[in-house]
Amino acid sequence: SGRRHIGYLYQAFEAGYASAMRDENALNGVSGAAVLYLNRDGVALRIDRAEAVDHLPRFALLTAQDMTWSIAVSNKGAIYRG
Repeated sequence: SGRRHIGYLYQAFEAGYASAMRDENALNGVSGAAVLYLNRDGVALRIDRAEAVDHLPRFALLTAQDMTWSIAVSNKGAIYRG
């Protein structure tokens, strides 16, 4: 992309720097403890049950506490799972 810095994980996914698939149903099947990062606001929230999350706002990142999976939402609402 020519950028020296990738500010959001979804940009790394879109640019191919990080392995991920675009998956509009990425929240299906996630479970367990997770962390929700709201990139625009610089907020991180611990979540006990990721399966309770049914929607992610734009610029958000949801990742398993043990980092086995990550879901990122772009500024246009595209959902990526890596």
